[in-house]
Amino acid sequence: MKRPGGWISSLPHWNSSAVRIAAVAVILLMSLIGQHGVTTAQTVDFASIARATVFVASVYDVPGGRATSCVGSGTLVSFDGLILTNAHIVADSERCPADDIAISLTLRLDEPPVPIYYADVVNHDMGLDLAVLRITRQIDGRIVDRDALRLPFVELGDSDQLQLDDTIAVFGYPGIGNEAVTLARGTVIGFTAEARGGERAWLKTSATILGTMTGGGAYDQQGRLIGVPTTAPASTADAALDCRRVQDTNADGLVDSRDACIPVGGFINALRPLALARGLVRAAQLGIRDGGHAFSGQASATTGGEPQFGPIFFSPGVNEAGQPTTFVTGMPAGTNSLYLFFDYANMHPGVVYELRTTINGIPSPLFSQAPALWSGGTRGLWYIGSSGQPWPNGVYEFTLFIEGRPAGSARITIGGPAEPAPAFADVVFGLLDLQGNILGSGYVLPAGNVASARFIYRNMTDGMSWTQVWYYEGVEIRRSAETWNQGASGSTTISIQNQQQGLLPGRYRLELWIADRLATEADFIIAGAQESVFSQIFENVRVADQLAAGAPAGTVAESFPNTIPGLYVFADWRLLASGTPWTYRWLVDGELLFERVEDWAGPESGENFWLYLGSDLHLPDGSYTLEVLLGDLPFISRTVEVGLGQLPVGQGNEATGVRLSGQVLDAETGEGIPGVLFIVLKAEFSVEDFVWDESQVLGMSLTDSRGEFEIARLLPRDAFYSVVVVADGYLPVGADGIEIGPDAPGQLELRLEMNRDWR
Repeated sequence: MKRPGGWISSLPHWNSSAVRIAAVAVILLMSLIGQHGVTTAQTVDFASIARATVFVASVYDVPGGRATSCVGSGTLVSFDGLILTNAHIVADSERCPADDIAISLTLRLDEPPVPIYYADVVNHDMGLDLAVLRITRQIDGRIVDRDALRLPFVELGDSDQLQLDDTIAVFGYPGIGNEAVTLARGTVIGFTAEARGGERAWLKTSATILGTMTGGGAYDQQGRLIGVPTTAPASTADAALDCRRVQDTNADGLVDSRDACIPVGGFINALRPLALARGLVRAAQLGIRDGGHAFSGQASATTGGEPQFGPIFFSPGVNEAGQPTTFVTGMPAGTNSLYLFFDYANMHPGVVYELRTTINGIPSPLFSQAPALWSGGTRGLWYIGSSGQPWPNGVYEFTLFIEGRPAGSARITIGGPAEPAPAFADVVFGLLDLQGNILGSGYVLPAGNVASARFIYRNMTDGMSWTQVWYYEGVEIRRSAETWNQGASGSTTISIQNQQQGLLPGRYRLELWIADRLATEADFIIAGAQESVFSQIFENVRVADQLAAGAPAGTVAESFPNTIPGLYVFADWRLLASGTPWTYRWLVDGELLFERVEDWAGPESGENFWLYLGSDLHLPDGSYTLEVLLGDLPFISRTVEVGLGQLPVGQGNEATGVRLSGQVLDAETGEGIPGVLFIVLKAEFSVEDFVWDESQVLGMSLTDSRGEFEIARLLPRDAFYSVVVVADGYLPVGADGIEIGPDAPGQLELRLEMNRDWR
């Protein structure tokens, strides 16, 4: 145990009357604090949140030592060292090489963080740019005893309860490790929808958030974590990219343009809501991990070309399958819903994309999207937009960027009266019955000779020209230019067929044009064999606790003991084309843990496709569900029970406990004493037991120039503690039996006087 002046091997004069008097003073002061409840008002404990905010740095080996590749902030979400942050900071990549992840803690609120630990990635989602780390080692390489950690941490909130104009506070580090933790205040100014993440894929805030605060935490008015500020610097030279060269990474004795830099990005205006991160945190708390699937070693189907976006089209709405309701070229005054749709190709998680928006030539942070990692598949249809909030009148210009390069733009005017215009809308797909009704799931059809589409039309005039265009895997397979003759409004059905070969499995698109304007479009998938009017893609679904030669082994059942390390779900499949987008989800007791979006990379038909859910040791009791979806429709949903079939009550962490802080004064002068070592022992140790072993210490702090201190670790309630206080030139203080009752306030402040040792 170290303090200024060297190693302390003993504590002198424990039996002196001065020590006993000081000890009594400590006990009396703590008793008074407990009675009067200092700082128990219903206010946010910003100091505790700041203590739970960590500085995260990926470090890698360079000639002559180590360098930092990427930096950001993070938040402790458990007392035993789980940290929520951004994935792009910590995932080992060409952009951010990471041989280790260094974690720095705030020991004093007004000083830069201090490197204390190394951490490992436990769970991450590159698309959502979220990761959970676990502290594993001291900075000197010693293994950390997780059970002995008592780190400050925060409580998780409910981001779905946020409303416009709610006040939030954002914590993070504004520099590259050389500045103290900072707080940015703001309000919720909007919600951004995205093809992955739903209507609240992003939370928009008025707070001014620096780029290095990415990965930190945003908090509601009760001090609960509700979001993660997120931005990912692009890799190309771009005006918004701030990349700092502060290290001699090539060991030539100079720091110049030939050295690697640390990207810090520009300002952040969006948060990933906690709702999208909660599953990763929960899985880490339970020791559960996504173990991949049968094709985890194969790359998703790609064309190998440059990432690109197609033209932008505008829709006032999105249907349940993520398709546009209709396309528009303008919107009336009072618009509160607008979405941008565009095709994408050759994309993958890790690619940075951005949306910049101007209204009447003025940049609009609210309707822009700061640089973020791509969260979709390799190719398909994407949307971004919002509903339920006003879009002011004006001329909007939207520009998309990929890795800092312009990738498409479009303009739309909002304002003026609503003017009826010819429109096609709400396309759904299926099979026709004998009465001409569309039957089926809507966007996933079985393989066969015919596929049909029904759509609504409005404000049409007989004699107008219109066109239907059908595509298969991006290639046009049928075009039919026709003259409208079905009246002004209603619905109608059209079909495509191939009587010779049938319609092959894969992805299809229907475009509907009115004159020379694209009125709407929608995608659908053909996969699986026909069962009634539905697709039968997966069959023979089985669950086992072991894998052998690519097939189920061990126990194959619907329930398992809580001693198994993981679960395998097996299925056979038919007529599922390579490159078809699909999604899988793991849930426990109905709570989402993991969700992955991928392109199918296996053969078109086969047996024993498997997905695995693993654990650090064994799966805890619970009901585990695997869902496999195509076109947002479930085609596998299998639940099995482990142990009692329900998670133990109270499993997880809550940020409860008492924060101890205060000031140590010179008894004669009344001035604060700097450099005082204030130690709180674990509840099972007394002052007499203390032998200066770190394992006996619950928390400690050195006083600053004003004699002030704060114990970073929370003191659990309903326990008795001992304290040891020492300083050069002063009589030491020790006290046992300091009670923190079950109803103790969240913050206790102590003023302690120390007497000089004149001997």
